Amino acid sequence: MQQPGPQPGTVYLVGAGPGDPGLCTVRATELLAGADVIVYDGLVNPLLLDLAPASAERIYAGKKRGRAAETQEAIHAVLIARARAGRAVIRLKGGDPFMFGRGGEECQALVAAGIPFEVVPGVSAATAVAAYAGIPLTHRDVASTVAFATAHEAGDKAFAAVDAAELARFGTVVLFMGVQSLARSSAELIGAGRAPTTPVAVIRWGTLPAQEVIVGTLADIAERAHHLRPPGLVVIGGVVALRDSIAWAERRPLHGARILVTRPRAQASELLIALARLGAEPIACPVIAIEPVPAGSAEAAALAAALARPAAVLAFTSANAVDAVMRCLDANGRDVRSLAGATLASVGEATTRALAAHSLRADVTVPPADVARGASALAELLIARGVAGLRVLFPRAADGRDELPRLLGAAGASVDTVTADHTGRTPAAALTAPLARLAAGEVDLVACMSPSAADALAALAPADVLARPRWVASGASTAAALTRLGLPVAAEGAMPGALITAWAARATRAGSR
Repeated sequence: MQQPGPQPGTVYLVGAGPGDPGLCTVRATELLAGADVIVYDGLVNPLLLDLAPASAERIYAGKKRGRAAETQEAIHAVLIARARAGRAVIRLKGGDPFMFGRGGEECQALVAAGIPFEVVPGVSAATAVAAYAGIPLTHRDVASTVAFATAHEAGDKAFAAVDAAELARFGTVVLFMGVQSLARSSAELIGAGRAPTTPVAVIRWGTLPAQEVIVGTLADIAERAHHLRPPGLVVIGGVVALRDSIAWAERRPLHGARILVTRPRAQASELLIALARLGAEPIACPVIAIEPVPAGSAEAAALAAALARPAAVLAFTSANAVDAVMRCLDANGRDVRSLAGATLASVGEATTRALAAHSLRADVTVPPADVARGASALAELLIARGVAGLRVLFPRAADGRDELPRLLGAAGASVDTVTADHTGRTPAAALTAPLARLAAGEVDLVACMSPSAADALAALAPADVLARPRWVASGASTAAALTRLGLPVAAEGAMPGALITAWAARATRAGSR
């Protein structure tokens, strides 16, 4: 059951999970969707910030070891000030707020200030990071007890402040913030009676595509993992040996792939999260932006007039067109009842879901295997049903292609093509980070979602930079645009399937050399 959204004047301490956006809880996503302010930590996945409204204030509150102690006090002050101003505040914390996250201190500050709050537990790195590394913290044949400890405590106390002898008695020991003190903590556990041959795993960036796992023993792990830098989790015990057979995250179809996604920001989140779940590192690069036709413009009036006339078929080739039609109906005092009796046709799952969000069921949908052909495939399905003499309304982008009206017109339909939105280019200054990664050769695949996206990205980077990654096109028209630009297409089709195909082919060739 859906719970109430965030309330004005209230602070929500929300666990964001250990990194993989798929591990964010349902309650967390509900609260993010209605946030006025998000105060987030450095280890929070940026993809989660896209779940909040564009209007939400985003405040970075990441801290690093060695910074002044008043940094935490400054965070308290921000939470209290925004709540007193009547804002719904989400304090987004990595992992779980109460697991070595200072969430308890923040709650105490809110209590002292009289600010109402709610705590939303999150999936802790304590369990999730080990799970993604293929290490069960307990196992009937190996370990029946587990202890969690931090290698750095308040006042920057060393690991020696923790009773090493007590920890050594547990079957499994999990150390937070233990990468930099690995040699010392290993020696202290050996000194407390733990065998030098005890298996140890150091896991850096756990649950993320960049996850790195170094395995050794208490005697040699410090040397094996000397190159690692925080953040990292240390798992000590016989369960580490089970990783060889259980490790699963590295076997995901897109594991390790760095994928640049050109889809506009408003529609990219779903694909970005899907890629992360498949093991990839998605890099958002929204080179184009979809802009609705301006209210009061001639185009808005033309769309309203077209919707006012009965149509036998409404053809949608994008979720943007669905949204534009719904906005237009609402602006003119109408609703979905105006579409009664029309056959609704859609291309792609996103378009079909956009209709469903308004309680509309698509009558004709292009099968997933044929989505890459887009409008052409939809036209063939409609022609097979019979369109001669029928009025077809086709709302589309101003620079949309003409396959559907051409094919339906040839079959005897009267096609009313009307502009629903415009495609604009994002300034290079707003894409500094993804373009820098592209220039540095840190992109393996580019998911190109439209011909306009292909042209926009080509205008932002030199030819030698564009030639480094493998390009994957969302459909035939996009593939043709890439070919025109001199960029070979590694795979073509619906995402993420086409990306999986391209990555598998690359890995196969690399393994054959």
